[in-house]
Amino acid sequence: MIRKGQADEALENWQKEWKKLSDHLSLIAMTLPPPSLAENTDDSSMDPGAELCQQTTVSQLVAAAIARGFARAEVETDRNCDCSKELRDCKTII
Repeated sequence: MIRKGQADEALENWQKEWKKLSDHLSLIAMTLPPPSLAENTDDSSMDPGAELCQQTTVSQLVAAAIARGFARAEVETDRNCDCSKELRDCKTII
């Protein structure tokens, strides 16, 4: 009876910690699947570690793509400013 109570308490603590971790991860747009007590599952979608790794990889790829987009936009803006300056200089000469 005592062991069952300890096991229930440990399970409840584990579920609370899982929920806290899930809540923290949701702040950065990452998710954890609901806790599972299933044993010996071969389904890789049930592996929260693999799921977090995949989400992290996707987040890094998106961040890199956004950074490249900003860099391109900055270069394009600089080019446009240079062209505008050249046009003003040409009008001054004429």
